[in-house]
Amino acid sequence: MSHTNSDHRDTVIDIGKPVNFTGGLEFSSLTYTETKKKEDVEGEWFKEEVDLLNRITGYAPKGWITAVMGPSGAGKSTLLDGLAGRIASGSLKCRVSLDGKEMSPSLIKRTSAYIMQDDRLFPMLTVYETLMFAANFRLGPISRAEKQERVDKLIEQLGLSRSVWWRGRVTIGVDIIHGPSLPFLDEPTSGLDSTSAHSVIEKVHHIARSGSTVILTIHQPSSRIQLLLDHLIILARGQLMFQVSPKDVTHHVNVVIFLPSKDDMSIKSISIEPFTLEYIETITEKYKTLIGEGGFGSVYRGTILDGHEVVVKVRSAMSTQGTREFENELNLLSKIRHENLVPLLGYCSEKDQQILVYPFMSNGFLQDRLYGEPAKRKILDWPTRLSIALGAARGKFLHTFPGRSIIYRDVKSSNILLDHSMCAKVADFGFSKYAPQEGDSNASLEVRETAGYLDPGYYTTQQLSAKSDVFSFGVVLLEIAKSYFRESRIDEIVDPGIKGGYHAEAMWRVTEVALSCIESYAAYRPCMIDIVRELEDALIIENNASEYMKSIDSLTTSNSNRFSLVLDKRILIPPISTPTETSPTMTQAPSPPQPR
Repeated sequence: MSHTNSDHRDTVIDIGKPVNFTGGLEFSSLTYTETKKKEDVEGEWFKEEVDLLNRITGYAPKGWITAVMGPSGAGKSTLLDGLAGRIASGSLKCRVSLDGKEMSPSLIKRTSAYIMQDDRLFPMLTVYETLMFAANFRLGPISRAEKQERVDKLIEQLGLSRSVWWRGRVTIGVDIIHGPSLPFLDEPTSGLDSTSAHSVIEKVHHIARSGSTVILTIHQPSSRIQLLLDHLIILARGQLMFQVSPKDVTHHVNVVIFLPSKDDMSIKSISIEPFTLEYIETITEKYKTLIGEGGFGSVYRGTILDGHEVVVKVRSAMSTQGTREFENELNLLSKIRHENLVPLLGYCSEKDQQILVYPFMSNGFLQDRLYGEPAKRKILDWPTRLSIALGAARGKFLHTFPGRSIIYRDVKSSNILLDHSMCAKVADFGFSKYAPQEGDSNASLEVRETAGYLDPGYYTTQQLSAKSDVFSFGVVLLEIAKSYFRESRIDEIVDPGIKGGYHAEAMWRVTEVALSCIESYAAYRPCMIDIVRELEDALIIENNASEYMKSIDSLTTSNSNRFSLVLDKRILIPPISTPTETSPTMTQAPSPPQPR
């Protein structure tokens, strides 16, 4: 496909095939120019050429799913249209080849299938009738029984029924029933719930693995869907930012997009004040108010000279933690500041004493809010729980720490504190470690996580990775949604204290993230960036629903549930035991679900 204009954009740059490229679609210097009329300050109209796509070069390997991603307005659908030959040739310049053969727009159209969610196909027909019509039209002289078998299998794979009309997925089914060699899909998951979206991409993944070159656009895919993608093309404002394998996207995203700002996370040396033992005794009134006992030692409440309340942790001689954990906490928290981490205010290291001083968190441990004795429990509504989950996930963003990621190693609900506004703060960094790098002698480390949150793979191999933290965080997510789980419908899974007060889609997103976190195979687990993104989306859904219901509440006095629930979805979650003790200093957490 080669188009030229008489303007300055005449050069077409050839691209070499990537390493191990065995066929597929290649495109070079794709530029799409649109002429727009504009009015100047004197009221005169003039024409101006605008590049909607600017010299994009890339490839889509055969047998892979290539996903075009980017923010709204990035040019995702425009690029798909250009590659599929659906843009007028006069305004498009590029060179496209398929399996080494240069393709014209008309040839691309004859070779490919273009699938959109908004096609309108026979609205009076059932799903089965529509797909059988497509099978008769597209599959040629195979027997009717074979066509029926393929249609039934496709209905099952897309999560449809024979009779109900689901326009988006039926449209997809019509265009992929014959297994096209070059399918283009424009936002195939748009408007679908997360389970249906995953089913669609699973079917597309099967088509790709059968030898097709699949190119699709997708906006904010879930972590489960990302696992099915093979190659990403990232656009912004009509320009190529980078193309990369999904397994490498975290590095690129950290560098280009998600690197924490100086205001968000400081990596400079932070001054932590050394306190004298006399000062510690003064602010605690000689250790007057004991508020708990932990693995490090006794925890006291105090007030510093400016009137702020603090927590003072004094290492016990009987503690299982020692100088190494004390110094580890000092070293890490002297380099990091983040709104979702409990900051270290000061320390004391006199007369064999090891003492750490932190701000007092008035709402205590998340564990106590979920399981504690009635006097300390507080029923949390779903938006608050969701905000806590998101805050805790952001606190685990240490996996993206510039230079070298940090693995927490002790993720549990008793290490998540809540401040006066119920903002989650991650605490206790004594067991944290820098992520092992290739050649490190300490890549195999003693297992230090808490029973019930422990990654089975880490326990078995003693090989440390960030995915061990992800497993533990998945258990915490399950705790936040409910204190025990069983095979049930969504309205029976959630904590009774929040029943009827949540949006079903937001709840399902959190549940699916949690289940993906506790996958037995670590490579299938999402990274913390993906988890944060999913929880942010869930919170947006919940908040938007809450605003909508406020407007409804102003018009009605109905006492029915706030949201209608999706009751036909079922998930299987192995049982999770509840703690037998409800002490606020409890260190044993409920046993996690066994990995699926």
